[in-house]
Amino acid sequence: MSTFTPAARSCPASKPQRARSSFRSCGTTRPTSSTGRTHLPNSCFRSQKGVFIVHGQDTGARDAVARFLDSVGFQSVILHEQANRGLTVIEKVEANSDVGFAVVLLTPDDMGNLKGGIPVPRPRQNVVLELGYFIGKLGRNKVCALKRGDMEIPSELAGIVWEVMDDNGAWKQALARELRAAGHVVDWNKVMN
Repeated sequence: MSTFTPAARSCPASKPQRARSSFRSCGTTRPTSSTGRTHLPNSCFRSQKGVFIVHGQDTGARDAVARFLDSVGFQSVILHEQANRGLTVIEKVEANSDVGFAVVLLTPDDMGNLKGGIPVPRPRQNVVLELGYFIGKLGRNKVCALKRGDMEIPSELAGIVWEVMDDNGAWKQALARELRAAGHVVDWNKVMN
């Protein structure tokens, strides 16, 4: 006999989940309780409205993107704001990656060079890794890279198109356009405010 249990948290994108002895979701197995209710991490309820923000040390850029996404009806997912639950960093990324889109902020937070070369600004290595992770998980059409400042971009990213995160805010329209192209509903009245 199959039973359905309501989602543990109210979320417009969540649907009832089938109760069974174990449930595979969000990269982890969650057993059901004796009452038959499936226990899922909060990240499972983000679905299509969740947007993971990959960032380096530029907290101003991170906060600006999060405020913009929240203002147009999306749920920003910032890794350090999520519970650690004893996970490694990559496990924490995986556990919180049930999203419909990712924004990757390429900011000149590190210095790097070839052996014997002159150090030049570059994005943090974790940002480059997570960019690749989300392209693999979501597909290139559901990842938008915003580049802020001058920096060397790794040659592995040579074919990836990014939007410039300018000080005038034109990046907001570019990001909204990418969200819409990925199939999300975007309220352009909110974008233009």
